[in-house]
Amino acid sequence: MRCEVSCLNGKTRAGRYEIIVLKPRGRMCSLEAVYFGQELQEVCTGRYPHVLVDLSEVSFLDSCGIATLVAGLRVARQYSVRLALSSLRGNVRLAAELICIDQLFEIYADAQQFMDALLGVPVSQS
Repeated sequence: MRCEVSCLNGKTRAGRYEIIVLKPRGRMCSLEAVYFGQELQEVCTGRYPHVLVDLSEVSFLDSCGIATLVAGLRVARQYSVRLALSSLRGNVRLAAELICIDQLFEIYADAQQFMDALLGVPVSQS
């Protein structure tokens, strides 16, 4: 599984912020999930306070993929890292809804919405 890693950072009156964004691509199942899980756990070990997993380019998510995300969340909580998901689409959204993953994770429409939440920007009503 290919995974793009990027960093969003900036400064507000409250101080600096840094968000690591992991963007896996393709299918997140079995062996691919194991490789992604290693990368996810590595960034959740406390060096970065905020981690976002952008699932916009994941085409399939099975129980191994979900277990990988939950394992990453466990590590994140151990190190007081805020781990969230974004951009769930199609089959990935369906799989997440079926197991009520929104009860475990913060889920955002996109990286901008996550950044706004961190910075306390009110959500506009459309």
